[in-house]
Amino acid sequence: MADSRIIPTQAETDLATFTILSNGQEISGEIGIDSIYVVKSVNKIPTARITIVDGSVPREDFEVSSGNLFVPGNEIEIKAGYHSDESTIFKGIITKHAIQSKKDKPSFLIIDLKDEAIKLTVGRKKQIF
Repeated sequence: MADSRIIPTQAETDLATFTILSNGQEISGEIGIDSIYVVKSVNKIPTARITIVDGSVPREDFEVSSGNLFVPGNEIEIKAGYHSDESTIFKGIITKHAIQSKKDKPSFLIIDLKDEAIKLTVGRKKQIF
């Protein structure tokens, strides 16, 4: 019975890899990605959050945040897999761009993403007869 719970895969699973594309262009490996969180559930719009180590509060310099890679409205695609054999796990648009800083800790750029279906929810929801 224990063998039935193993998911079969052709690739070795010892090296997880990912790629993030912004408007179709792969982002540089020099950008420090801290975490990627993707949520897909039934009857909900898929969402994702990318946390990036960015900048310095004392110097008031946030290189990634002030660039044009992660501007709200940009299309982002997240690919993940093993040993560079990756497939798309999320594709959507940037809806929120925020900087988080705490005392004696590095500052982070938080990017919130939603599937493009979010555009369908904008507008009037009620109609008066």
